[in-house]
Amino acid sequence: MRILIVGGGIAGLSAALALSKLGSEVHLVEVQPRLQAIGTGLTMSLLTCRALRDLGVGDEVAAQGFRHNGWDVHDRHGNHIESVLSAPSDSGELLEGAILRPVLHAILADRVRATDVRLELGASVSGLSSTATGCTVTFSNGRQGTYDMVVAADGAYSSMRRLIMPEFAATPYSGQVCWRALFDRPAHVVRGMMFQSDHAKMGLNPCSSDKMYMFFNEAVAEPQRHSRSHLANRLREILGEFEKALAGLIPAIDEHVEINYRPLDACLVRGAYHRGRVILIGDAAHGPTPHLGAGAGLAVEDALVLAREVDASAGCVSRAFASFMKIRSPRVEYVVETSLKLGRMEMAGEPVSQRTEIMAQARERMKESYS
Repeated sequence: MRILIVGGGIAGLSAALALSKLGSEVHLVEVQPRLQAIGTGLTMSLLTCRALRDLGVGDEVAAQGFRHNGWDVHDRHGNHIESVLSAPSDSGELLEGAILRPVLHAILADRVRATDVRLELGASVSGLSSTATGCTVTFSNGRQGTYDMVVAADGAYSSMRRLIMPEFAATPYSGQVCWRALFDRPAHVVRGMMFQSDHAKMGLNPCSSDKMYMFFNEAVAEPQRHSRSHLANRLREILGEFEKALAGLIPAIDEHVEINYRPLDACLVRGAYHRGRVILIGDAAHGPTPHLGAGAGLAVEDALVLAREVDASAGCVSRAFASFMKIRSPRVEYVVETSLKLGRMEMAGEPVSQRTEIMAQARERMKESYS
């Protein structure tokens, strides 16, 4: 098969790895001139760690990230409420953790470069037509190509989704923004630490041998624009209610700390993720808010399941897509909707105990097989 993958993020690179193992001729295009990722830490839930292991990069992720066994939940003053922990696997392996997003992206990119996948950077899709026998794609440079299948993996603000599913073009704002900041990791931070107040959640997650990242979900009617010089001042201000819990970390937030600020938008395509011979995967089809740390894992799972179903269908794209949807829809919808529910509970000030219970239930649900 000739397969085009649009997007060089986690979903696209994972799909390239999985589909190239089938002996397919894989062409990956990425609109940016380099394969790179921005951002700070990325939570690796039980779901995500298992998917990365099954993709074949588990050892590298474990070596360059930080694996731990769950979360200690506290109130805003630092008083321990409960711990939500995962049991080690049969091999004794810790099943969750975190990693720097650029590091994970580099691991996947290096693996793809070591395959026969054809990488084309600085290119995008400007048009396509899908028929019963193939898909003709027009690229931004005017060149055309014909493929048996097109995998759209170009993220939450997917141009491919707008092209084939204009009715799902929007990515609704959830009502929260997420702040992330990167710090040196103190020796005592050996698993995730979560601190919750009536209307907010802040956490610390170790993401390498010497780094941790802090996240904070803030409810705002509309995302604000903050200058780089203002980010540190604003973050110190909104973290004031957690001052006792943070034990001196707030004063360390200055212009030298790497801070990432973004609105938490949510995307969920209702119904089939495909039109003709084109299918959406990853955030292009289902971009959850980060409350369960499962977005990257869902993307990798999509890639693995799609490759398996393409292989099982002996090249029948319609049959592969149908079986893919049957497997993926219930799991994906549960994760996206539960993540949004947790965000709504935070904004409504619902009891911390109820939010923690929902999170624990979701962790159990995400242990279930994705196959």
